[in-house]
Amino acid sequence: ITVDSGYKFKLYDSSSQMCLKTVLGPTYGGPLNCLHVFQPAGVSEKYYLAYSTGEKVIGLSSFPLTGDPKQAMGLIAHPGEISAMAVTYDGRRVLTVGAADAIVNMWSVDTGVLDQISADPDPNNSCLSLLEGGLEGDFYQEIKDYFYYTIINSQGEETTAARQLDGKVLLSVVPNLMRALGFYPSEAEVADMIMELQREAGDKGDSVVTHIDFQRFLALYTNHRPVFGIGKDQIAEAFACIGADPVLGTLNSMDLINAILEEGEALSQTELEDCLHALKSTEGVDDPDSNVYDIIPPHVDAKHFAEEVLGFEDYS
Repeated sequence: ITVDSGYKFKLYDSSSQMCLKTVLGPTYGGPLNCLHVFQPAGVSEKYYLAYSTGEKVIGLSSFPLTGDPKQAMGLIAHPGEISAMAVTYDGRRVLTVGAADAIVNMWSVDTGVLDQISADPDPNNSCLSLLEGGLEGDFYQEIKDYFYYTIINSQGEETTAARQLDGKVLLSVVPNLMRALGFYPSEAEVADMIMELQREAGDKGDSVVTHIDFQRFLALYTNHRPVFGIGKDQIAEAFACIGADPVLGTLNSMDLINAILEEGEALSQTELEDCLHALKSTEGVDDPDSNVYDIIPPHVDAKHFAEEVLGFEDYS
């Protein structure tokens, strides 16, 4: 089990190093910096996770990890940074060390309270609490509309034949469905999602998974989407990593284009031009005969790229 700066727990196979599952972790107190899996004395077949964040907070989460906020709790343990944490051999105590306050605190653990709080007869409800507005919100309805439109579209929008609406979408359309909802997973993230679904199918005795239903898609979406969207700080940081001028913040367009074409999950020249034309066409200013170098000026800063190329609003 690992945790990243995006507040995601990731479960890996220790032999193959493949990511088997990604779930949302606690989002209070900053990213987690320490994890301990433990089993309280006298409790069989039930495991828990003790965690600490970089700032102030420690807490507990129960297994299996699902991303349900009710499966975790947290409290303020120190006035500042927590530098270390340990769990006693019997799982009855948690010890924490403050970095600046030079204090060691010992906490009593009562997992029964967490079990009582996290008990829920309908595990699908956990996803709804992670959506803006919940079950009655506009965003939930938007997700539902996109999901069922995808089913209809896969059978042909203009067909007159009777439709077979079984409430499932093809696995192959899930990445684009998520993109339509504002989450743009990388190819590596898409591969992790497919691996997660295939592993679940294997655990149930199915050889392969080709479709997923609405509730499973909802859980996949809420657990994999980023907690925070891409903002000006992330774009400025990316420009700095590529080599932007430390004073002016500007970047040579050739350096930017080469990074897009060669680094990470690289795009081809044609794919990049298609993306840029699509972005400019939404603003009604696209010139179909323009190329990459016409759209991106010779020297560009993060603000210009975000506003004039990506179309971000309210950048400053």
